[in-house]
Amino acid sequence: MREKSASKGPFACVIGTMDLVRPLGWAGIPCVFVGHADHPARHSRYVYDFVERADPIKNPELLLRRLRDFAERQDQKPVLFYEGDGGLIFLSRNREELAPYFRFVVAEKDQIEDITDKIRFCSMAERLALPVPPSQWLAPHQVDPKDLQLRFPMIVKPVARQVRGVREFGHAKAIPIPSPDHLPKIWERLAPTQRTFLFQELISGSEASIESYHAYVHSQGKRVIDFGGKKIRTYPAAYGHSTALVTSDSSDLMTLGRDIAERVGIKGVMKMDFKRAPDGKLWLLEINPRFNLWHGLGTVGGANIPAIVYADMTGRPRPPFGPVRAGVHWRRTVSDFKSLRESGTLSPSWIWEVMSCECKTFDATDPGLVLWTLLSILRRARR
Repeated sequence: MREKSASKGPFACVIGTMDLVRPLGWAGIPCVFVGHADHPARHSRYVYDFVERADPIKNPELLLRRLRDFAERQDQKPVLFYEGDGGLIFLSRNREELAPYFRFVVAEKDQIEDITDKIRFCSMAERLALPVPPSQWLAPHQVDPKDLQLRFPMIVKPVARQVRGVREFGHAKAIPIPSPDHLPKIWERLAPTQRTFLFQELISGSEASIESYHAYVHSQGKRVIDFGGKKIRTYPAAYGHSTALVTSDSSDLMTLGRDIAERVGIKGVMKMDFKRAPDGKLWLLEINPRFNLWHGLGTVGGANIPAIVYADMTGRPRPPFGPVRAGVHWRRTVSDFKSLRESGTLSPSWIWEVMSCECKTFDATDPGLVLWTLLSILRRARR
């Protein structure tokens, strides 16, 4: 790996993806990628070194040892960034062990446990009067469908975020239950897992009804920057992962996001997901007190939150920033193509839409990443 000059400052150690590496790299911050050995991000022009990842939930001791070994070799204390739920939970539960070796900003431990466990989140929402859809948690292997006391349609989600990938959900984040007729079959699928699940009344509307509030609150409690966003498409088309996003400036979204942030008292980086009902009301779906894929979009719009956090952690001047402008688009190109193809709405105009998009995952200015991504695709196709 390349040597970094002292003038570039401490490493930004990223437990995440290129969605977080890229805005740090744009700011000239040297990155260390914490990931799997065959991940194309290792070869990005923004990545100076590599730490092999271990599962942050199943094997936290190994990941902790590898990170500590890396930090001990550095002249300056690295800044630790985390993007997924696994990285967030790992850092929160091991903050005392990591603090001598890394700088980081993170919400309080109890807040993170309340937010990442859906049962505890519902209890917190009730306590703080947050606008969460009516919900109920049940273990299908212990109770009957008649114990469910919600109105149809509804959705069901895993309780703990780190088990989102359970087989019954495939690539989706939730399973819809349109009517009572569908409930017995879904109950039969869930009961053998012997898990507890969250059932929640469905707020009608497509994935395009999802809006999000993003903020960075300093450790002293002052809000540094915030902005709004809107989901356009996901893959799968229902309850999937984002493939097309756009920044927004909806006043009621910003007001509600700021109010909830103050009520919960979160410090650090956060994202809140809301769904706008047909009557215009915003319902809170979840809170993510961590870095996320929106930071590249926010950077293009005017505020590089990861770089601002890095500056605060290292005592350097913050990069110039202002209000994030509305209307900045982001595309995860391949997945967005799949989403449109799945829905039957793919058209030639989509090519122009991608080409004119201001922020996308495909970055032709990062040739090492592009080359290794293509090689990875070819290897998967061959297998």
